[in-house]
Amino acid sequence: MTVSEVTLAAIRKAYQVWTDSRGEDVGPLIDLMHDQVQLTTLADGASPLEFSKPCYSKADLACYFDGLLGDWDLLGTEIEEVVCEHDYVVVLLDTSWRNRRTDKRFDSPAAHAWRFRDGKATHVRLFFDSAKWAKAARPD
Repeated sequence: MTVSEVTLAAIRKAYQVWTDSRGEDVGPLIDLMHDQVQLTTLADGASPLEFSKPCYSKADLACYFDGLLGDWDLLGTEIEEVVCEHDYVVVLLDTSWRNRRTDKRFDSPAAHAWRFRDGKATHVRLFFDSAKWAKAARPD
């Protein structure tokens, strides 16, 4: 099965809304996901990135985004490329963040791998430089 052009357009739009709102509007991203979506990250919830623990449903995503946006400001996102193959979509991007508690800023490349079934994401894997994130989260 191949991801449709409609779904690809929705992905691009969702990332644009995320970027334009500086992470405050996650609705279009969540709309792309199946009710029982599985979201994982490299950090896997390890301290001090507890927000990054695995999610197993749309309901879990509220905790993920609350934790992420509670401690972090999205300063910018630039999509490098969107690659589609069969039922996978990979979004390659550069991001800039600031930790609200430490005021530390950093830039980090990222890759988001989405797997779709019937127009909805069933799995999302987020790859980012967790060492940079952890360093920015720790006070000096």
